[in-house]
Order: sequence, then C-alpha cells, then structure tokens
Amino acid sequence: MGHPVLKLTEQFRYRSVFAAWPNVRTYDGLLKSHPSTQTIVVNSQFTNALKEVLCVENATLDLGNIVVSVEGSLCEVDEASKSRYNDPHRLFILQLLLANVRHGGIEVVTLQSSQHYGHHTLPSPSYEDPAILI
Repeated sequence: MGHPVLKLTEQFRYRSVFAAWPNVRTYDGLLKSHPSTQTIVVNSQFTNALKEVLCVENATLDLGNIVVSVEGSLCEVDEASKSRYNDPHRLFILQLLLANVRHGGIEVVTLQSSQHYGHHTLPSPSYEDPAILI
C-alpha cells in the first residue's frame, strides 16, 4: 500500500522485565527499554490489592515483577466469537479488581473480547460473595 513501516525498537511505557517476552516473540531481540523505565514504581494500591488476593500481606516480594499461575487454568474457545478465554483467570482478575477497588486503585487490562466481564454468564460480583473473594 505504500505506507512506511517503522519497527519499535525502544519502549518507554513499562518496566523492562515485561519487555522480555514481546522482545523475543515479536521484535527479534531488537526492543530495548529506555533507562527511564528503571524508575517506574508499582502503584501501592495495586501492590496492596495483589498481596490481599495472593494472601501474602507480609511478603517482601517485588510484586511488580511477578507472574501468577492460576490453578485450574484452561484455555477455552467461545464458539460464537472464536475468542479464547480462561474462566479461572477471569475469576482471579475479578478478585484482583475488587481488592483493587477496596484499596483505592484500578489496574486491569484485557485484550480479548471474551475476557470482558459479562461476555459469558458469571455471577454478579459483590463484596459479600465468597465465590469472588478470597
């Protein structure tokens, strides 16, 4: 089509630990993190919410460098949209979202249409619902 193609080689948006996967997967090792990304601090409300959901309130972990493996995870495909989803992950994200609201911050991102709350029938979350809260 004649449009110029530019490849991102430096990112400024997130901690460099999160650049490793797309760097290998998409950028053939060309993606570098700007030095300013080394000073990015994880939002304290999000850290407190994550500690609550993971039941590690007294942990001294850097929760800005953590990958969570959710027990019972299974990738399923929505027949109508062919979008992939994972109910245990969605429930974990709902727990994290509610904890984050309680701690005063919101930091949830989802990319797939089937991962949006309400696409599949899930119980309406409430602070008293023991199925949602840990």
